[in-house]
Amino acid sequence: MQDMMVLLAHGSRDERWAQTFRTMTQSLCQDKQNIRLAFMELNSPSLEDVTKEAVKLGYQSLTVLPLFLAKGKHLDKDIPQQLAVLESSLGITTTLLPPIGEQPELALAVHQIIKRYHAE
Repeated sequence: MQDMMVLLAHGSRDERWAQTFRTMTQSLCQDKQNIRLAFMELNSPSLEDVTKEAVKLGYQSLTVLPLFLAKGKHLDKDIPQQLAVLESSLGITTTLLPPIGEQPELALAVHQIIKRYHAE
């Protein structure tokens, strides 16, 4: 079985913030059964909830794509620690990808947005 892809957002007490990520990922998560949105903290579903769901569905590994613009304490320390706990407690393997801010496709998307709003 393929692994599950987890699109991991930070989380916020402001529900409008979380809704932005739900809207952005909704069609992708509906189209692909092995892609889920999760939040590191403050919103649902949590990374732990999504990981438990993946195990229940028979997945043995997760690939986590952080919907973060840059690395910082969360990606260097907090999220790897969360994943280590989940691996140990649930017997699943995880791969943490670089954040979307380091992905070349994001630069292309920003370029397209600039072209749309700032014609030369």
